[in-house]
Amino acid sequence: MPRKPRIIIPENSADLFKLNNLIYAQHQKLGAKSPLHTLEELPSWDEVGPKVLDAQKLQAEIEQREKDLKILYGKRQALADLLLPQTRGTRDLLSGVYSQNLRRLGEFGFEVIDEPEKKATPAPVKKG
Repeated sequence: MPRKPRIIIPENSADLFKLNNLIYAQHQKLGAKSPLHTLEELPSWDEVGPKVLDAQKLQAEIEQREKDLKILYGKRQALADLLLPQTRGTRDLLSGVYSQNLRRLGEFGFEVIDEPEKKATPAPVKKG
């Protein structure tokens, strides 16, 4: 006995919208003879179909913004790659200049944690 073929519904929104566009186009092509007119308990394709174009437009806008965002992340990373060594060098220089009072680095915006190092305490011994 041959296996029944599986019918795949895409989980990816972009692919789902493409499939819906094809379904709606076929529904319109068949007109009154479309079997989709018999759908019950769901909105008709005549109502839902025009929303497919809206969904595809939104998807295209999302994809464009993702591309733009990727470019922005790249530009930001290039600046971070430039500024991180600059910041470290500045910290190191100021640490030398103000070696007697490292709190002065706070005047330049650095966060200075001024608390004594905690001594390692031995773990409590369990009795019993």
